[in-house]
Amino acid sequence: MSISIYPGTSMYMGDPDKNPLTIKPNPEEASAFFNSLILSASGWRGVFGRNDDDMESALTPAAVYVAGRMAHVFAQFLKQHYAGESVHIILGIDTRPTGPALADAMIRVFLAHGIAVHYGFIMSAPEIMAAVYMHSATNSTHGTKLPHSSGDSESSESNRETAAPYQKLHGFCYISASHNPPGHNGIKFGLSDGGVLSPDTAKRLIAELKQDACSKADIDCIASLMATLDPAQVSAVFMRAPRVKRQALSDYLLFSREVFTNVPIERQQEQETVFNSYADEIENYGVGIVAELNGSSRILSIDENFITSMGATYLPFNNVPGHFVHRIVPEGESLTDCAEILTREHEQDNTILMGYVPDCDGDRGNIVIWDEEQQKPRPLEAQETFALTVLSELASAQQGKKLAVVCNDATSLRIDAIAGVFGAKVFRTETGEANVVSRARELRKEGWDVRIIGEGSNGGVIIYPSSVRDPLSTLGSLLKITALRNKVCPFRVWLERTNRGDAYFDTFSLSDVAETLPLWTTTSVFESRAALTIKHKPPVELKQQFFLTIPEFYKTIQSVLSYQFDNVTYTVLQSSGMQEFPITAQNEIGRGGLKILLQSGTTPIGFVWMRESGTEPLFRIMVDIQGNNPGIEAELVALLTETLQRIDS
Repeated sequence: MSISIYPGTSMYMGDPDKNPLTIKPNPEEASAFFNSLILSASGWRGVFGRNDDDMESALTPAAVYVAGRMAHVFAQFLKQHYAGESVHIILGIDTRPTGPALADAMIRVFLAHGIAVHYGFIMSAPEIMAAVYMHSATNSTHGTKLPHSSGDSESSESNRETAAPYQKLHGFCYISASHNPPGHNGIKFGLSDGGVLSPDTAKRLIAELKQDACSKADIDCIASLMATLDPAQVSAVFMRAPRVKRQALSDYLLFSREVFTNVPIERQQEQETVFNSYADEIENYGVGIVAELNGSSRILSIDENFITSMGATYLPFNNVPGHFVHRIVPEGESLTDCAEILTREHEQDNTILMGYVPDCDGDRGNIVIWDEEQQKPRPLEAQETFALTVLSELASAQQGKKLAVVCNDATSLRIDAIAGVFGAKVFRTETGEANVVSRARELRKEGWDVRIIGEGSNGGVIIYPSSVRDPLSTLGSLLKITALRNKVCPFRVWLERTNRGDAYFDTFSLSDVAETLPLWTTTSVFESRAALTIKHKPPVELKQQFFLTIPEFYKTIQSVLSYQFDNVTYTVLQSSGMQEFPITAQNEIGRGGLKILLQSGTTPIGFVWMRESGTEPLFRIMVDIQGNNPGIEAELVALLTETLQRIDS
């Protein structure tokens, strides 16, 4: 048996004959690595390379053991959760160098537990989650959504099993550290609903991961699971990877059409009609999209197929998997290449109007647009991107329903102003994709129509039925609001609802739409001034001590606000999991966001917010203030920084 290479890429997958844990770490080595991890509902992450920017693919024995333990804990959970069933999962990686080695270790542990593993190698996060949604083993509301030609007889089931690598999926394991540097890596788990684990379930698994971790007995247990596995089983998983990948791409393409049209695949003819009507208008308008892919997993996904099928032109750049030409986080200077490419391409073809830059796992994609008024490219702020997509989706929503938007606690109050125009209610959660997704699920059970959810602070847009951020969803919404002029014109609806119908003109651009958004000034959470390093106090203690200073702090910021706002009062809010709620006592503060909500009379006019990062060793702060007020925003950020640093010292 020889090493496995993924076809068409010359990329190394693994050596089925080579046990990755032949050399075991001692408990001290394992503990040192384990204790460096950040474990949260957003995922389990750490520096699996030698440093943040390490591009080597090898893992230390401690890292291999920890990866195996993560698989061991999830495998035990799956067998308990789906007791009596033959459990199938799909597993994928992003383009980080340590991905194949982590997958190799985890696949062996899953197989040793009797879990059927369908490995797609490099996959984007939305792609792997779409595959699970389309082939859910348990959810009767969608089940296996792909249409079949011959009913559900035993013979047709057998034929389908032969034709496809998987027909039912109970969950997924996705190996990625999202926007963190290339030397980092991590794990996300999910079940058959296609979303990440709920916060409660994630908390339970974190507790189980920690229990007995790094003991000699546990290290021996994980090593034994890997050593006793037949290499032929690993080889078979590697050999099937291209077929798994092809089916996942097909699933993702079909799923993305459902997200774009808001028509389920079961109503295929209706979906096709809606899709074609949108695509015809987009093609007639003429839109070209620059994809500055920065070596990400989206290079091997459906982007070109889907974008061109929507009627737009697709121009890919920096599209060698794993070749990162700039920082992975798609913020600030990371958008410079896209802006330069957009400028060059727009000079040659004035229909090239926007571009996107994904992170490594492809669930975020920040947007650069061609600003017609300024005649140059302009990155959309994360909050601006979310606001435009909320406007687009609510303007297209069916009236008469209980409309809701779910977002994180760091999303600008601009969203409340937009939602109010359409009679929608805004619900906020603690920052974290798992929190907003889980809250939306709860609200749908209560009868709310929750079409759009996300995290305005990072531009993360999630459009139902998706349970994960997806740049294709974002682009779809932006294309609709840019190009649709006939039956549904979201921009015209927006202007009419805000008593500005006379301001509509048929040659508007996306930058024109952005100019009509409610005006708020908001700190980007990815600015250096918004990320503090706390040296002495644990984050919860820091927030608790800050709480005691709030009356004094409020007097200071009240003097800053008094030049523009009257009768300013405040309410202190704490976010935790799926809820945000007012608090009055210091002991109510825990992990999660702490916010001072500012009001003029009964009207919210802004907030001051802080929270420890769940994925990086940072303490994030931000300010959101009504109007074009960069001076006030900057002064409040400086005051908050000074106060927190004084408490920390």
